[in-house]
Amino acid sequence: MKTFWILIILIGNTFGLSYFFKTEYGIVTSQPTEILYKQTISGRVKLIKCLERCMIFCACSYATFISNECVLYTKNVNRSTSSTLKVYTRNIGRYDPAFYWPIYKSSVKELVTGADLYNPYNSTFAQNRFGESDSAIKLNYGYYLIPGRRYFSGDFTFMSWIKKNSLATYYERIMECGSTVSDSIILSISDRHRNNHVINTGKAYIIGGIRTETNFWYHITFVLKENIASIYVDGKLDVKGGVDYPLDVNRTLCFLGKSSATIPNLNADIDDIKIFNRALNENEIKFELFRF
Repeated sequence: MKTFWILIILIGNTFGLSYFFKTEYGIVTSQPTEILYKQTISGRVKLIKCLERCMIFCACSYATFISNECVLYTKNVNRSTSSTLKVYTRNIGRYDPAFYWPIYKSSVKELVTGADLYNPYNSTFAQNRFGESDSAIKLNYGYYLIPGRRYFSGDFTFMSWIKKNSLATYYERIMECGSTVSDSIILSISDRHRNNHVINTGKAYIIGGIRTETNFWYHITFVLKENIASIYVDGKLDVKGGVDYPLDVNRTLCFLGKSSATIPNLNADIDDIKIFNRALNENEIKFELFRF
């Protein structure tokens, strides 16, 4: 099978990052839930424009460009050989998340390692921040279980879009994950009845000062670099302070919207959940804020 490489260098919003696409001859067959984007592109450098769109979508793994129609696909597609049609495969680099749940068209699949959410309780699907149906999780004081992985084993960044459907009352969790209660990483949407965000990596924790309201989408980011944790709301630094550095363990007690303790479950919509195995800086967080 003939292969070659296309190098695209983005300038401006992508801060000069470089991505590679491997090009092969083939045909993509997919389910509707595996198509992220489909649109006819006009003008000059049409293929370049199509591949640039793939870079904007975190979940994009493949692109085709046939008869001026750009189609972007997730990782979960089938491929067959072709002597004339081309498939552009995006290489995953250090700027991509280690774990990614895009929540799209009623799918809770995790696209990088297969850590798909499971066993939902009081959960349905809702519109996301763009108004697309069945493209966000709605937890009605509910939760999902998350498969065990080596989440949060060192520096990390967790981010997600969240819309609260009622004010939080007592440390409701966005995510809680550990191998035991003692090594759990806790990302909370409230500090008791105050609706400020909390990150707890052991015995130490920090509490944000920005209060989030109900019925509005917010981009919430938790960052750990060495023993310094930070919380960002809509790309703006909320708080920074010292915490415990997490243990490098396989975390198997992991929940979205739930705690292993007697804590109320989450009443909120959640979308576009990402975990990076490094600490993103403020510019990178703002870049992720404007991705799809």
